[in-house]
Amino acid sequence: MQTKFALSALAAFALAGAALPGFAAGTTAATELAAADDSSLTAAVQAAIQADQALAYSQIKVQAKQGVVELSGTASQAEKSRALELAKQTAGVKDVKDAIKIKG
Repeated sequence: MQTKFALSALAAFALAGAALPGFAAGTTAATELAAADDSSLTAAVQAAIQADQALAYSQIKVQAKQGVVELSGTASQAEKSRALELAKQTAGVKDVKDAIKIKG
């Protein structure tokens, strides 16, 4: 029972972005952990965009860094609005930067 609690607490700290002992800023392990989180976040937003019928063939690119997602590329105004909405709704996204240019 205590093992489950300890693992749950460790996972909660990691998800919250809390500093764990041995993971000081700038260390390789901390950097790799952040990169993995950013990759997962990028993949999650891309999946949400591709799953949306209105955006399935859009030209929107996704990049995440430290929990901040940047959307870029070209899209119609409706596509842009929908993509921004989906990105903001994705778990783990701290902020969304809009670099999408309107077609036309």
